Parts: sequence; C-alpha cells; structure tokens
Amino acid sequence: MTVMDPRWGSLAQHYYDHGVPDRASLTAVDRAAGAEFMSALARLQLGSYCHLIVEK
Repeated sequence: MTVMDPRWGSLAQHYYDHGVPDRASLTAVDRAAGAEFMSALARLQLGSYCHLIVEK
C-alpha cells in the first residue's frame, strides 16, 4: 500500500498494518486473509462520504 498524503491515509495504513475490525467476530481480519479482509473493509461504516462495494 502506498499512502500519498499521511494526513488522510493514517486510518487506511492502520487497517493495512493491524487488520480490519470485524464486529461480528470481535476480531481483526488481517490483510493476508485476502477476500475476507476486503469483505470486512466493505462492511465498515466509514461515513456518508465513502462507500465500498463488493463486486462478484
């Protein structure tokens, strides 16, 4: 992952380094989990300005 502007990329870097919180299992999903990591990322409520869509 490349963060172009650290002021705005700190949360993305944190998720990349430490995993995405999965509220259903109360654990963090590591990036090594691939599709699971991306699905956990898409399930996050990031705010009204950002939405992630899972395509199949």
